[in-house]
Amino acid sequence: MKPKILLSLTFLLLLVFTSHAQKSIAVMNIQSARLDPEDCVAITNYMTTELYEIPGYRVISWNDVSQMLEHQSGMQLLGCEDEVCFSEIGGALGVDYIISGDIGALGDSFIMTIRQIDIVRAETVSRVSRRVTGDIGLLIDELPAMVRELFRTETAQKTQTGDRADGSGIIYVQSIPSGASVEIDGQLMQGVTPVTLRDIPTGERRIIVRKGNYYGTEMVTLAPDAIERINVEMDHGTGTLRVFTNPSDVIVRIAGAARGSTPCVIENVSVGLQNVELVRDGYFDYEKEVEISMDKTVELDVEMRPAGFVSVTVPGHRDARIIINGTTAGLGSVRDYPVEVGECVVTVEKPDFELWKNTGTIQAGDKISMTAELVSVFGAVNIESKPQGADVYLNDNHLGKTPLLNERIVPDNYTLSLKMQHYQSVTESLSIARNATVTRNIELNKTEEFIQYLSQKKEARSRRWQWIRRITFSSVSIGAAVAGVLTDKNVESLYREYSAISDYDQQDKLDSKWSDIEENLKMRNLFYIISGVSGTGFLISIPF
Repeated sequence: MKPKILLSLTFLLLLVFTSHAQKSIAVMNIQSARLDPEDCVAITNYMTTELYEIPGYRVISWNDVSQMLEHQSGMQLLGCEDEVCFSEIGGALGVDYIISGDIGALGDSFIMTIRQIDIVRAETVSRVSRRVTGDIGLLIDELPAMVRELFRTETAQKTQTGDRADGSGIIYVQSIPSGASVEIDGQLMQGVTPVTLRDIPTGERRIIVRKGNYYGTEMVTLAPDAIERINVEMDHGTGTLRVFTNPSDVIVRIAGAARGSTPCVIENVSVGLQNVELVRDGYFDYEKEVEISMDKTVELDVEMRPAGFVSVTVPGHRDARIIINGTTAGLGSVRDYPVEVGECVVTVEKPDFELWKNTGTIQAGDKISMTAELVSVFGAVNIESKPQGADVYLNDNHLGKTPLLNERIVPDNYTLSLKMQHYQSVTESLSIARNATVTRNIELNKTEEFIQYLSQKKEARSRRWQWIRRITFSSVSIGAAVAGVLTDKNVESLYREYSAISDYDQQDKLDSKWSDIEENLKMRNLFYIISGVSGTGFLISIPF
């Protein structure tokens, strides 16, 4: 047996023999699709530290759990999402409870949930959630309180059920739709519908079921040792929102829809978390998620913060970063960005450009527009040449070949040199200033050697064409003369054949033969003309 497997089995046996003394808890790694795995492990370790402070429990850290289950076949540690899977892992570890958690994100908010799972019953016995906006660090700060609340919830449930077992009954709750949370007399119970609630104190009990914006309620009279079955049909529940602001006449929007202006009482608001926005010109928008309860009035009293509004444009620089009072407001341009009343500092940053800054005082309701003209810390050069392809040097540093366009250069005085094979080099002084572009278009002159080479090349090409002309004219002249002689002999042969026809009744044959003689005469004359013209061309081309 391998040492690691032997160590894991020994540890499991130790847990089994010590379980009678105290309850044991195994900590699973916090899961999150939005955070790095290393961050999840760090948060899990921090939660484990807080669990060590809970009396009466033996805590097994995630590091120990992962080592113990390393060689257990079939265990998918990171794939568990339900109580049955965790119960199997807990059974393999020999623990009483498993603590699991996850971190999700909704917009700019983070939501963390941790739960305690009973291994024997394969169900969640307590659950705690927290939601924060903006900074994940705020969520981490909530961990100690969440751990304590997790075990307070379990203790409270045990007290409600165990201490009242003498006069209790059972309520089986169903709902339409299912999956709703259940409250009895205002106390949130574990599980969702359909659910069996045991050891409920006898007497008249009010049952409330909730799921999202659905809500339903029913009264039940529970006798000792009785089992009551109820099926609650839920409707869209509504409540009332009362809003006060200073100043008044602020528009109230719920889920994006305008519902009045302050002060106001808004009825028939769907239960659950509702996004409430307060908007008025000259003030910061106010936004908050408000929990609306069935048949209850929620009051919201807000002191609106006066604001000014700043618009900034940066022509030609869509990636420039605009910073207003120390906060990045956008890239390239921002419109009506709200700022606190008082001093306002606007800066624009972009690599390789000077920092642009504007400071002023803004009053409530002011709308200020400004344009930021960025100044480059570099200069630029455009170097072209005729012909193109010349090497460009600044102070003997090679920049490239022409055309060289919009090349960034540190402002200074330079010596510009252009070099190209077979052309005379050009050197001149060049002064480059910040945020300025210098343009040069230089015509290069050929070297004497290159001019002579081109002249010799042209002369050789001329002689070559001269011989080509001579050979062509002479060949055509001789070929045409030979063709003419052969055609003339063919004419003589045709004429003898024509003369040999003595029967004047064969007029058609005579006409055909004479036509052939005339055609050949034309061809002979054409060949002689071509030969004569080509011969003349040959004579003319001799001196050229």
